Amino acid sequence: MIDHIFKKFLQKFLIQFFVIFFLAISQARAEIKVTNWSEISKINNNGRQSDFKIIIQVTNIPENSGISSFIISSSSPRNFEVEEVKINGVKANYNIKNGQSIEFIFDKILTNNQTAEIQFREKVIYQKVSKYLRQEQVYIPNFANGAKAKVIIDIGDNFELISSHPNLKQYDNYIIYDGIINQNGYLEMLKLTNSGAIWDVKIKSKISLGNAKGILEITVPYLFRGGAQKVEKQFIGASVIPKSHITTKDNDIMTFETSPEMKQIDIFHQANIYTGKKYRLENLRSAQNYLEISESEKILLKPFLENALNNPENKDLPDYVKILKFVHQYIKYDLNYYAKLLNVEQIIQSKSGVCSEFATLFNAMARLAKIPSSIVHGFALGEYDKFESHAWNMIYVNNKWIHVDPTWNLSKGIVSSSHIYLKDNRKEDILIKYRGQNSEISIDKEYTIKEINN
Repeated sequence: MIDHIFKKFLQKFLIQFFVIFFLAISQARAEIKVTNWSEISKINNNGRQSDFKIIIQVTNIPENSGISSFIISSSSPRNFEVEEVKINGVKANYNIKNGQSIEFIFDKILTNNQTAEIQFREKVIYQKVSKYLRQEQVYIPNFANGAKAKVIIDIGDNFELISSHPNLKQYDNYIIYDGIINQNGYLEMLKLTNSGAIWDVKIKSKISLGNAKGILEITVPYLFRGGAQKVEKQFIGASVIPKSHITTKDNDIMTFETSPEMKQIDIFHQANIYTGKKYRLENLRSAQNYLEISESEKILLKPFLENALNNPENKDLPDYVKILKFVHQYIKYDLNYYAKLLNVEQIIQSKSGVCSEFATLFNAMARLAKIPSSIVHGFALGEYDKFESHAWNMIYVNNKWIHVDPTWNLSKGIVSSSHIYLKDNRKEDILIKYRGQNSEISIDKEYTIKEINN
């Protein structure tokens, strides 16, 4: 009798257990599927405003069950505001949690196979914004796997896109992504710069004379010319009145009579430089003689060039972009290499360097690929909000000269408005000839760059 009662109890228990187990499995398979993801954004000086429209569908929900809310989370806290929240066209409630997630509250429980259209506006305020090298992103999370997505970013007239993106289209000021999201989601980092800047650039060459007694001839070439920038109010002068001052098409030549009492001569070279798309000029120099490369470099670089050009990940990109991406990934940026000026063979061996090494390797590989190329020297405002000496490249593609920066991974053909062209590799900065006694002449340079308000 007891055994019979126990069997009946066990049978009842097992039935209840399997029912609970079945419900648990059903709930585990329950899913909120994103079917459409739409974002229309506009960037501003302090951040970004985005209008979202997301369509979701509930599937695999057990009978008499439902979903009461939907949460979108960010991986890190951020400064943002949410407004104009609607679900199916009706104003809806929402909660912001810890600055990382938004919970949208449904007025009615969402049951199996039902859909909901969620609309909201998000305003993001950045803690810090660099107008000369600004990063924005096209981001769609991986939980939107399988969704049809469209993102439109209006960068306005005050910015321009300086990074290249094969998966994105650009029409005037609008950058557009249109596609189906895979299981990894979608992330594309954009680099922008402001559309124009005017810089007051002053370079001072301090020439220490020691006890020199004789004739000193200083040739100062006209810098800043030959890039894509506009140059105005260019001036070359000296702290000491020269014995003679000759101005030619390309240089100022000043002659000084030195004595032991004259310890230093300062040479001033300044100009107003206009950069960015508002002022960009076309370079009309000939592309001849920009393909020179040594036989030893040809032999050394041939396998590296083949590797760069045959990378399947970059198959749809122009050859110069393939080379730039290879160089950007091959060299590890290391400040310990500052001013070492490695040659191509040393760069290949060390796989490390600073901007000069990036530009040198790209220059050689581009020339090997029959792309006319020059190394460019100048200044740029990087991530430390301070101008530094910088090197990049100017190449001849599709019958025009464009600028690329393998260090900063800029391959669109334009660089930031903080890139100030000084000279290319073939041009001397300053040339000194001295005839006399006690020659202990040395040169030190300093520069100041200030933006002039437009």
